[in-house]
This record gives sequence, C-alpha cells and structure tokens, in this order.
Amino acid sequence: MKRAFEIALLALALAEAVPVGAVASGPVLPPEEALREAVVAITQLDGDRLAEDGDYAREVLLHLDRIEAASGDRTEVIPYLEGTRLTALATLQHRDEIGRIVDAMTARRSSRPEDYADAFYATLATADFARFVVLLETASRQVPGVARGELNALLPRQTGRGVLRQLKQDGRNDLRVRLATALHRTGWPGGGDRHTADMISSILVEDGLQRGDAAAASGYAQTMSSTAFLLPMIVQRRYDPVLAPGEDRLALLARLLEQEDAETLGGYEAAPDEPKWVLRRAQFLRSVGRDEEALTLIQPFLEDVAGTARSGEDGPWLINEAAYALIALGRSQEGRALMEALITLPLSEEPSLISQNINYLEILEETGDPEGALAHAATLEPEAAVYASEYGRMWVSSTVICALAQLGRREEAGGRLEVMRAGRDVNPSALVLAYLCSGDVDAAAAEMVRRLDSDAPSSAILALQDYELSRGPFRGSFPIQHLNALRQRPEVRAALERVGRQLTLPLARTSWGNY
Repeated sequence: MKRAFEIALLALALAEAVPVGAVASGPVLPPEEALREAVVAITQLDGDRLAEDGDYAREVLLHLDRIEAASGDRTEVIPYLEGTRLTALATLQHRDEIGRIVDAMTARRSSRPEDYADAFYATLATADFARFVVLLETASRQVPGVARGELNALLPRQTGRGVLRQLKQDGRNDLRVRLATALHRTGWPGGGDRHTADMISSILVEDGLQRGDAAAASGYAQTMSSTAFLLPMIVQRRYDPVLAPGEDRLALLARLLEQEDAETLGGYEAAPDEPKWVLRRAQFLRSVGRDEEALTLIQPFLEDVAGTARSGEDGPWLINEAAYALIALGRSQEGRALMEALITLPLSEEPSLISQNINYLEILEETGDPEGALAHAATLEPEAAVYASEYGRMWVSSTVICALAQLGRREEAGGRLEVMRAGRDVNPSALVLAYLCSGDVDAAAAEMVRRLDSDAPSSAILALQDYELSRGPFRGSFPIQHLNALRQRPEVRAALERVGRQLTLPLARTSWGNY
C-alpha cells in the first residue's frame, strides 16, 4: 500500500515518544500495544482485500483511528493515512465521510499527482461524479505540465470514457462538459491515443456551438485528427463554419485519411506487439477496405483467443476485428468460428465480452444462420438483462426480429417492437433496423426523419451515405437495397438536405452509422 513505510515510521515514532496514558492536546492515547498492533496491521495491509472485504475495511478503520489518536496535534500525520481510509470507506460506501475528506484534500490544491489517486478512486467507487469532477478540475490546474502524464495515468481510458458516457445518459451535460474541459487541459489520456482525445474534443466542439461560441468550437476542432469523430462533422452542415471552412468536404476527408494512415502505421511499427496500436491500425485498414492487411496484423493474437481476450480492454476487440475482416473477405464460417471461440468465456468472469456476444448474434443473422441466431439469443437474453445496457439489449431485440423475418415467422416477434419504440431515444438505429425487418418501411422512414430533425442527427446522416468500399456483411447490416429505398423517400431526402449532405465516401461501412 502506498506510503506504508512512512506511516510505519511516523506511528512508531509516536508510540515511542509518547508515554502510555499520557494526555496530549488530542484525545487520550491508546495503549502502546494496541498502537503497535495498528502500525503492523497498516504496514502489512492487503490492498486487494481492503477493496472488497467490508469486515476487513472496518478493522482497518479502527487501526487508522488508533494511529490518528496518537498523533495529537501532529496533523502532518493525517495525509499519510487518508488514502487508506478512503479505500476502506469506499468499500463500505460511506459517501458522506468520503466527501468530507476529499473536500479537504481538494482545498489543499496539491501539485503532486499521487496526492489525488485515492480520492479519484473513492469518488468513482461511490459514483460521486460531481465531487470527482471538482477534484479533477483542481488537479488539472495545480499539477504542472511535466507531471501531467502521471496524473493522466491515474484515470484509465475505460473508466474516463465510462464516466462521460454515464453523465450523458443521466442528462448531466454541464458536468460532462466540465469533465471534458479538465481532461482536455491535462492532455488525457496521452500515450498517442488520438481517438479518445478527439472524443473529448468533440464534446467541447458541440458545447461551443450550443453556446454560440464558434471561435472556441473551431479551436477544439483544429486539435482533432480521427476520422471516427470528424466524419460525422464532415457530413453535417452545422459544422461547416468551424471545421476547415471553405475546404471541399471530400478533399478534407482524403487529407484526414492520409494523416490517419501515417499515424496508425507509425504507431504500429513502433510497437508491433502492443494490442492498442495493432487494433488502431487494423480498424483503420478495415475502414478503407483493406481487410486482408488488417487480418495479417491481428493473426499473431489469434493463436490463443482466450489469452488475447484476457490481455486487457483491447484484446477482445482484436478478435472482433479479425472476425469481421474474415466475413468481409467471404470467409464467414471462419469469422463465426473465431467469435464463437471468444464468447465461450463466461460473462460472469469477463462481463465486458457482452459486446462481442451481441456482435456474434448479429453475425449469425447477417451471414445466413437465423436459426443459430435465435438459439444464441435464447441463451444471451437472460445474460444481457444483467450485463448489457439498454442500448445493447435493443440490438439483441432487433436482431431477433430480423432472424424471425428471415424464417418467415414475423408474428413470433410478439411485443418486442413495442418495447423498442419506448426506447427509441436510446438506440434509434436498432429501431429502424427492426422496422425494416418487419416490413414497415413507412415507420422506418418516419423514424429516420424524426432522427434527422432531432438534436443528434449524426447516426442517421451517416446511415444514408454511400460507402463505396463496402463488401460482404457488415455490423448491423440489412440488404443495402432497403437503405437505398429508404433514402429515396422524398420526406427522408428533404430532412437529410436540411441538416446534412449525401456523399460517396472512400470508405467501407464497417462501424459507421448503419441505420
């Protein structure tokens, strides 16, 4: 545990310097033996157990109380104990007491990154996002530039993205923008991760536009280079004044793709065994229809699917990309087999694999095995109720509807479509797909118009683009003629023209807006 040695020295010094039973300016000292026992317990602390075991956390708090009682007016001892106390309190979900400690830590305005680590952990563990944002805002201003890499390392990519996503779902946009601003100030996440950095910038571009501050929005847009976040801006008219004003949109896209090609190739060549860079390079290659090259890069990671899946957050996505590359190359059986090997890992042990489980369901339906899709759905749906978000569960429902339609059994969909309508704002793309598979093109067109006229039209605009490099089934696919028919509807074309533009993009559809 951090600073255990310093804690031991301080506490032992106190135990030796102050006679048992003496009265200092603080409370009566505990017996010497009890204090020494507390010191030993803290210096031999089991950090993993402390984060999980409530009874152990209570014991640790008692030991910390004894050490603090021995400190009397020596308040310099307290900061050394706070981190351990915060972890114990987080295990017990004592949010109010954590709040008091974190507020005091924030007020000290430390310039040392390590002083914020335990407070970050405790506020996030208790979902106190407002206090976490205040803490990070303070750290982003107080920690000097040379130490910001250490500060950024305290917040894993997956955690930071998760908080931003949760704040969006909760409708706490002001807090989300403040968090994005603090993260942008520190250069989070660093490590050459432009994709995540651009996600932060895109939030701030949107905020600038909503506030009518085009200069601020333009400034943030100029820091971005990832096609994943710039393509939605290229096809929307509202971004024209802030994203390379006056430049031809396809020329801009070509320039961005050239930059991303060079960046991902450089990152991969510098670290060919690093899953993060292999994944980024493979995703870029797939986005421009170079599936064979992507598959070649990932091949070494396919020798041990389970090991790759457990290697970190990028591991499962390497398997995922390889499977879709195989399918795009016409090797559907191999792609399905690869995903099947991945999803055999139990969700109870690897809950993050829920995304790949849903993708496998879609692959079965898309590649002509609707009965297999329904069989997998029967197993998946109870688990999705536990591990998947509402967004993911809607993809499951839409895929089941499509599988039933392939088998001529639309009537068995039951009330799925009605449930999906109630969640239309959560996953409107899945709802459009369900309408199309149900044969209700009128409803699909009406939903598409609603999305185009909403405050968040990006996915609908992307779904209506031409992707000239697409081949084979793609994620969330449905026969492309259905989308073409939808796009030719006068009401859909008029709505698209109001907010966006239809382009023929030098891209494969891959993970761009499907519906």
